[in-house]
Parts: sequence; structure tokens; C-alpha cells
Amino acid sequence: MKTKSDRDLVGKVLSREEYLGMESLSIVDGIVDIPSHSFERHPNLRYVAIPNSVKYIYSNAFAGCNLESVSIPDSVVSIGPRAFMNCRELKEVYIGKGIQKIEKDAFRHCRNLMTLTISGNIKDFEEGVFMGCSILSSIAINNNENYDSRNNCNAIIDTNSNTLFWGCSSTIIPNSVSTIGEYAFKGNELLTDIAIPGNIDLIGPAAFAGCKKLSSIKLEEGIREISNSAFEGCKFKSVFLPNGLKIIRNEAFAWCSNLTKVYLPTTIEEIGEHAFFECRKLKSIFVPKGSMHMYKSLFSGWYHIYLKEY
Repeated sequence: MKTKSDRDLVGKVLSREEYLGMESLSIVDGIVDIPSHSFERHPNLRYVAIPNSVKYIYSNAFAGCNLESVSIPDSVVSIGPRAFMNCRELKEVYIGKGIQKIEKDAFRHCRNLMTLTISGNIKDFEEGVFMGCSILSSIAINNNENYDSRNNCNAIIDTNSNTLFWGCSSTIIPNSVSTIGEYAFKGNELLTDIAIPGNIDLIGPAAFAGCKKLSSIKLEEGIREISNSAFEGCKFKSVFLPNGLKIIRNEAFAWCSNLTKVYLPTTIEEIGEHAFFECRKLKSIFVPKGSMHMYKSLFSGWYHIYLKEY
């Protein structure tokens, strides 16, 4: 990729003082790509106008800037790795109809991002795209064959697999979802409660890990598996695990420091090592009447846990 000068991107050559003093800029119409690192860590840049001629925004193009909002035009087909990573003042992102791919960590650690709207027929989200966007509260996917926000659910759902790829503090999980994906709500600082419907087979690894204000969860009958670290570090005081649940993986509820009561169903077949690791307030686990013998074998070696029937 050919490197572009200030004259190419903004229409004139800038002195260092002029460059560092910019709070807003308009990229020249006719530019097709914004090269890697073009405005990375610009100390004052708060607004950028991207013309409809741009197709590609390459890696780290605006990483570490103080942009407050971004509107990606319909002409853009690809947003590169870390393109807007660590834009910590970024509150609102609109992505236009032409987008096909958002690459790894593109918006990672945009800690003040609250509103995300994607109108394009995007084909691929890579790993970590919205990781660390910890106060995200509004998500909308429009006119897309591959992903959707069905029923105004405030989430990104893979249409073909019915996997909830990314959620936020306002998400209402639709009954049609079958899987909550890995890291789907990880680290959301505003999520306080969630209801998980029974049509879900799998709650993925670290799906709700680090949701430090998550104090209430409702798990409906039918959920089959809770993966590694799914609720690690959450703050609820009790959890009633529903009938139909068969597997609780390693560290599924580890470091839930407020957890005092766990109610298990009769259907559990496997409880992973350290499933309740460092849950220091948890002294008793409640099991259904008549299932004590089964659970004694499952909890063999868990010397700090007392089993009680309910």
C-alpha cells in the first residue's frame, strides 16, 4: 500500500503545529484508502469527515484519537485491525451500507462507546472487535443477511446459527437464540440483570465474565451447558440452576465474591474443576431431595462445600 502525505489526505501540507492543533478534519474527496497509522494517537482530533470515495480504512488509522463520534460512509467495505482502538472519547459509531468486514480489535477499548449502528450487509466480524466497550448500551443491525438485531433486542445475532455474537446492557435475549457466544457480554459495566431463555443450549466461554454489576440472573429451564468462566467475577448473591442443565464447566462461577447460595437441578451430569473457585461466601449448595448420593460423588474432594437438600 502506497503511503499518503498530508496533501493527499487533507489537501494541503501541514506544519507540525497545524497538525497537532487540529480538532476536526475533512479528508479529501477522491481518496480511496486511509493508510495504516494515518492519525494514530492524534492528541486533539475530535471529528473527522470521511468522504464517500473511501473504501478501506487500514490498521490503526485512528487508534488512540479523541474522536467523539464516527460516521463511516456507505462506500467503505473494510475497517482494518485496531483502526479505532483506544478511542476512549468515542461515544457513537454509525457504519454504512457497504461494509463487508470489520477486522480484529477494530473498536477495542473504546470505553465510552454507547451507541452502535451498522447498516451494511457485513459478512465477517473478527475477534475482539468490540472487546472492552464496557458501557455499550444500544446496538442496531439493519438490512443484513448475515447478522441481525431481531425484535429490537439490542444485540448482534448471527442469523444462520442463531448465536448471540455481542450484547450490551440493554439486551433482551430473544427466544430464537440458541447460543450465547464467547465473550458476548464480557466486561460490560452497566449490565445489572439478564434473563436467559430456555431455548439456549450453550452459554459460551466467558460470556458474562467481569460483568461487575450483574446482580440478578434468571436461567430458564432447557439450558444444557454453562461454559468455562461464563459468569466469572459476577456479583449476584444466589443462582437457581434450572432443570435440563447437564454440564457446568471449569470456573463457570469462579470469583463470584457475593455468591452465598446455589440451587442445582437433578439433571447435572458434570461439574468442572473449580466451578465455584474463590466463591468465599459460598458454604452450602442446595440439591433436590433424593439426589444427595449423586451429588456427593460429583463433589468428591470439595471439602469446603456442604450439600443440603431442598
